[in-house]
Amino acid sequence: RLPLPTYPFERERYWIDAPDTQEQKKRERARSNQAGEGQRLSCTDWLYRPGWDLRPLPFPEEADTPAVGIWLIFLDACGTAEQVAQRLEASNMPVIRVQAGRAFLRLNERHFILRPEQAEDYQTLCTNLASSGLMPRHVLHCWNLSAEAEMTGNPSTFQHWQQLGLYSLLFLTQALAAQVYNDPLRMLVLSSNMQAVPGYERLQPEKATLLGACAVIPQEHLNITCQSIDIAPLPVQSAEIADLCSVLVAECMSTSTEPVIAYREGKRWVRAYQPELRATSGAELLRLRQRGVYLITGGLGKVALVLAAYLARTRQARLALITRGSFPARDEWSDWLASHAEDENTSQHIRQIQEIEESGGEVFILQADVAEAAQLRAALDQAEQHFGALHGVIHTAGISQEEAFRTVQEIGPRECEMHFRPKVYGLYSLEEALQGHSLDFCVLFSSLSAILGGLGFIGYSAANNFIDAYAYKHNQQQTSTPWISVNWDTWEGRENSHGALGATIASFVMSSQEGCETLIRILNRPATQIVVSTGELDARIQQWLKLEATQQKSKEQGWRTKAHRRTASDLDAICASWRRT
Repeated sequence: RLPLPTYPFERERYWIDAPDTQEQKKRERARSNQAGEGQRLSCTDWLYRPGWDLRPLPFPEEADTPAVGIWLIFLDACGTAEQVAQRLEASNMPVIRVQAGRAFLRLNERHFILRPEQAEDYQTLCTNLASSGLMPRHVLHCWNLSAEAEMTGNPSTFQHWQQLGLYSLLFLTQALAAQVYNDPLRMLVLSSNMQAVPGYERLQPEKATLLGACAVIPQEHLNITCQSIDIAPLPVQSAEIADLCSVLVAECMSTSTEPVIAYREGKRWVRAYQPELRATSGAELLRLRQRGVYLITGGLGKVALVLAAYLARTRQARLALITRGSFPARDEWSDWLASHAEDENTSQHIRQIQEIEESGGEVFILQADVAEAAQLRAALDQAEQHFGALHGVIHTAGISQEEAFRTVQEIGPRECEMHFRPKVYGLYSLEEALQGHSLDFCVLFSSLSAILGGLGFIGYSAANNFIDAYAYKHNQQQTSTPWISVNWDTWEGRENSHGALGATIASFVMSSQEGCETLIRILNRPATQIVVSTGELDARIQQWLKLEATQQKSKEQGWRTKAHRRTASDLDAICASWRRT
């Protein structure tokens, strides 16, 4: 008798499928001068426009059985999900139904009512399912389907859709993980009127926070995949409803792995990003005026002060910087500098402002909480009284507190609200305050994390997805001031921009000068949303969002977990590079 080790000697293979040569050639033609993997592109190739590609639905091969297992379906109020559930049951798929209500009820073994805003109801649901041996392999979440009439957007409706959307997915994922449930799980997250597919309908940006959850949940929970599927307003004719249900059932039964999908008039669109090949020289400064008046929210942040210095140096701009915290009056600056340490934040800000003014700019500091419409409106009035007519706005307000960047298992609505206050409620206030003003531009600082996610970034990614969607809605309804949402890659000088990132991630960081010049290139072209990626964007999306697509091609059980062992630490590192964007 010989003692044996308590674990098996298992060989792990980290193989990679052969590249799609046609797609590779397409990318090479589009960006002939792109840099290699882990390297930055030429700065003229950093810009991308979001778009949509028509792509047919892939159907499973005979050996594939993507829909096998229990379906957990969150029923919408309009009855669409119920019809899908009935069709799945007709195909011998077991279905568990969940309705939104005012109290938790178990109507029978496979039908529940729960309160969307209560995390404990999701815990009770999953405890019941686990004890009955009914844990799902598929989730069809339909609580963000609504009729076209429900289009009003304000902070109150935003909170409503978070309870039915982002927080619902968050609480469900937490409850599943509490059951130590590690079986593969596919989430299909349905919505209506969330995506801006050109030429179609009005938007509900309040639902766009779902995209943050769909990106980050699979990155932190390796057994889960998420797909966002957006449709036009729910039809009212029975024939149209039947057609929609057929499409949704087909999507449920497919082997599709695209993370973001939209259906419009029977056509299936997949989110794609096209490189902006028409580079414009930063020297043209077409939308920037000599001695122009520009208001910057989050005005004492690192990037805001970098922009202020650049505008002062190149255009002798007059700058209204809005900050939420108190700041010494100008006649107190000398005494403040004499009595406070050199490295104190306020002292640093005073010296930076003095340098900005020495380079030809003028600075007016205003105190206001951008989430409070009355305060923001009063600050805007003060800026115009001080400088005259306003020419442009740059909205950089955000937060950087570490406590707001938590994993899916640790985060809750309180931490998400920390991101939403400047980025969501701030936009509502900004639009209200700017009514009646005709400006050259309003630039909204979003983040590349809205697309790529990141560990600990579910709230941050959600907030930036709202910014992107809200810019589209604004430009659909108002034409006096064009809004531009910019998904920024990492700026130099932020905390944690280097260090733990390692050479690969650090190589994507923009210098302050590069960031400013990139903003000028963006201002020199008409667009509602521009993505800034210093590395080839398709490759980064494939690495961080579409890893599952490659993994599902493998027939080796457990390959997904093994592959992620090589990338989890890299994902953890990349978080820091976006934390202050």
